[in-house]
Amino acid sequence: MSHLASPSAFADTELLPPPAFAAARPAEGGTGTAPSAGAEAQARRAALAIAVVPPAVLLGLLAVVAGLIEPATGMALFATGMAWLVYEMHRYLRRVEAELETALQPGPWG
Repeated sequence: MSHLASPSAFADTELLPPPAFAAARPAEGGTGTAPSAGAEAQARRAALAIAVVPPAVLLGLLAVVAGLIEPATGMALFATGMAWLVYEMHRYLRRVEAELETALQPGPWG
């Protein structure tokens, strides 16, 4: 058996899958709900922001060092990227918290 994966082995995977903690796991009794399509879309948006912002900021820094763009433009690129990243992560975490809150069942005493 070859140690190399066949090209079709990963054909059905997405470019940026949602984080591993994005999917809600059902409880032991199987009463959990599957994540909605909106939650999956939000997880993809957050994963996209995580994947795009760091390389964009790095390219902006390299362009400033190389003298291709002005430092103010590089700072604007950094601020815009970070604002987008913080916004997407904030939306994602609020969505996860809301789904966890609805999934929690009160105990036998309350």
